[in-house]
Amino acid sequence: MPPFTDINEAIILLPSAYILIAFEFFTQNCYEEYGTICETLHGALKCEAINGHKAEKIKGELALIESFSVFNNIGQMGECQQKAFTLLNGKSSLITPRDPWTFGNPSVVSLYWSEIGKLDTHIKDMDRCMPLYSSMVKGHGTGADTIFRGDREMYELCSE
Repeated sequence: MPPFTDINEAIILLPSAYILIAFEFFTQNCYEEYGTICETLHGALKCEAINGHKAEKIKGELALIESFSVFNNIGQMGECQQKAFTLLNGKSSLITPRDPWTFGNPSVVSLYWSEIGKLDTHIKDMDRCMPLYSSMVKGHGTGADTIFRGDREMYELCSE
């Protein structure tokens, strides 16, 4: 394979590698680079430079990593993940159970409780979204809903 002349050519030829790179940029807080790769992948998909089964897989993995960009809105994350699930026929190869689900944060409540008085709503959203997400990513995040409830119980006990 000859050397690439630019990043667009490389992304078109190796889109799966760039999905991984984009996700790594996101996990390392390099949001500009993450956004650039996602935007370039969307452009390649739109002009059909990536097509067929490969395009559906890339669209699905892209929807999955983009779900993290609306982080801490469980409902919006769930919508992106539903799209990813459909495009990937329920199986992602990007995220594995070895990946830290909370990106190192010890509290699920501190990650997802974003509005006073809405904690029970967030728990219901998690109950609705987590089974689909976990099944798509080989069990990653399994038990998050239980941990969320446990965090809530601890918070309530400490607040008394």
